[in-house]
Amino acid sequence: MEEHQGVSIRVNIVWIPMLEGDSDMAAGRSAREIFHHSPVRHFYDPQRRAGKTIAQSLGGQAGEVAWDIYLFYDGGSQWDETPPAPTAWMHQCTGSMWADPAHYHWGDDLVQELHKTMVKLTEFKFYDPGRLLDEDLELVLLEKYPGDPAIGYVPAYKFKMTLAGQDEEIGHIELRVGNTNHIVMYGGHIGYGVAPAHRGHHYATRACRLLLPLARQHGLNTIWITCNPDNVASRRTCELAGAELAEIVDLPEDTDMYQEGERQKCRYRLDL
Repeated sequence: MEEHQGVSIRVNIVWIPMLEGDSDMAAGRSAREIFHHSPVRHFYDPQRRAGKTIAQSLGGQAGEVAWDIYLFYDGGSQWDETPPAPTAWMHQCTGSMWADPAHYHWGDDLVQELHKTMVKLTEFKFYDPGRLLDEDLELVLLEKYPGDPAIGYVPAYKFKMTLAGQDEEIGHIELRVGNTNHIVMYGGHIGYGVAPAHRGHHYATRACRLLLPLARQHGLNTIWITCNPDNVASRRTCELAGAELAEIVDLPEDTDMYQEGERQKCRYRLDL
């Protein structure tokens, strides 16, 4: 997980009783001992329902149970009554009817395969945002910035705000895709500005809302927007966009913002 700091990743582990001694207490003990430093969600499935459903989704027969299995899903995968097809998967089960031998890995081979799959799936991909239009406001894509991990910059989409059908830039907004500490705590996922002559029409709020589907597409489940405590207009923009003030934090002295004279940031949280 540490190697993918700028990528939105959710890890869920389902514990299923398959061997003698398996129990909810044993699963809880293992979860605390093995994963105590990891942001992992744990579930206990005493009826093996998840294992049976997963096995069937991979071609198994009714009643067969999938276990010792690792599954990868895209951020936009939809879970209904049956799980979607995984983007990649592997298992450690020998002699199982449901488990394709081609997906079998063990020991160091399993570790290497998990790592390779993680690297491949977390390679950043830009999406086509489509036309972003809200009545008279339109966002025009100017740049897909790839980011620079060496200096902590995450990939970003940069747009200009225009009046529909016109080319004049009346403002700008960008969506930063990543969950680094700097983005979450100080920089924010969304940054914007509106030209003075065009303020008072809620363009910034409306532009933020236009970017939310794109944020969801990238698996951003929580959007952080920051602004200076004395910037009343920007704070109102965050509130109108549906964000709630979480806290006001002091800026570290080594940040660009601090060196430019800023001292604090309001952190607004918007859950998607």
